[in-house]
Amino acid sequence: MKKNIIVTSNCQTGGIAGALTQLFPEHKISPVHTTQARNPAFFNRNNPTVAEADVWISSEGFPNIDALNEGGWRPQLISFASMSFRGFHPDSTYLIRRGGGPLNGKRFEPAYHSRIVALCYMHGISRDETASFFNRDVFSRLNYFDYYRSQKSAIERAFMKSELDYASFFPKIQRQGVFMYTINHPKGFVLDQIARIVAVKLTGQKSFLQAELNTIDTLSGTLWPIYPAIGDYYAVPSSYVWIEKNKVRFNNLEEFIDFHYQTYEEQGLTKENGSLQGPAITIDALRGK
Repeated sequence: MKKNIIVTSNCQTGGIAGALTQLFPEHKISPVHTTQARNPAFFNRNNPTVAEADVWISSEGFPNIDALNEGGWRPQLISFASMSFRGFHPDSTYLIRRGGGPLNGKRFEPAYHSRIVALCYMHGISRDETASFFNRDVFSRLNYFDYYRSQKSAIERAFMKSELDYASFFPKIQRQGVFMYTINHPKGFVLDQIARIVAVKLTGQKSFLQAELNTIDTLSGTLWPIYPAIGDYYAVPSSYVWIEKNKVRFNNLEEFIDFHYQTYEEQGLTKENGSLQGPAITIDALRGK
């Protein structure tokens, strides 16, 4: 029997939906970005995509579900954890201008920033000293090597909350080495495995775990590098090369620092108006005081 299935998530929506389309070619799979799912002008009972849905698969919760259900709308709801993992990229973060939204580079599209670089700029530290902080001792003081374990535990808790099969997920992707491009862009095989596990949840058929998939990897265009000290720690490939839109954007750490110092100066970043997301780091920790 044909089913209408809505998939809502962030930038991972297309990959999950593409994999589910291969697993369920007889069903209609409709990918809906979370921004649309949270917009009542789109996500309402007057929209046939929504009204005819038999299943709603979402990593972003189920916004406005009570209002939607008032008219008798009762799709099967399946939640899954959006893949966020800082273990390989503990220095990567978002930078928020207090009261003014995210602060992005004018010529570098992704909104990712380095905790170390941004903090050093805001405290008037020179480019050379900033570069000197990119080493194993400093990373250890910043607890960067603890992120892998804590993030892994967070994923396990999210899978348990969603009642999905964690044992069929993390051990499998972990065996394939580096499974993230950035802190929130997983590689294609990660999204494929999430789709397989969701398919098992939907049908009860574990045979989906062995399904062959050839999903287009739409998240591969941007790569935040695994720093050499971190790569050595985990015995995985590393570099100081940043990729944007499938092209090399920065060839080395010095280029990266120079660009961001210039951008922060142009945009008037200060320690009063800038805020780094995630666990705080301090200048004293960088300097070992």
